[in-house]
Amino acid sequence: QMLMPAPVPVGYMVLYRCLLPASTSWVQHDAGRELSAIIPALRRGYKYEFKVRPYAGGTQGLDSNSRHLWIPEEGGLSTSVSAVPSAAPQHVTVGQAETGNGTVVVSWEPPPPEAHNGIIRGYKVWGDGAGGQGW
Repeated sequence: QMLMPAPVPVGYMVLYRCLLPASTSWVQHDAGRELSAIIPALRRGYKYEFKVRPYAGGTQGLDSNSRHLWIPEEGGLSTSVSAVPSAAPQHVTVGQAETGNGTVVVSWEPPPPEAHNGIIRGYKVWGDGAGGQGW
């Protein structure tokens, strides 16, 4: 029986996926023969998992160990302001509560996912009541 040498890698595939706030499918980025890759447009405030897989022709090698990286919500070291959503909450509704004592219920859906710019940690609700008194 003749042993064949392992094929020399022709290139590397970087695989990555979002882990938090929700796990997503793996995305593949072909790095070619390079030993590094720039992965653009990752979302702020999200945690990602990365691994590298060599390939030679149609044959794929074993995956590297996984590495996790949290993309900070801040715009960089020069600012301490967290990124805020670039769109408003959607489908806002207001109705009277069943208690009948003047209580209202305000509900909404979050902005579209592509507008989150990080993890939305809460919402502030305010309004102008009768006679100009705020809530």
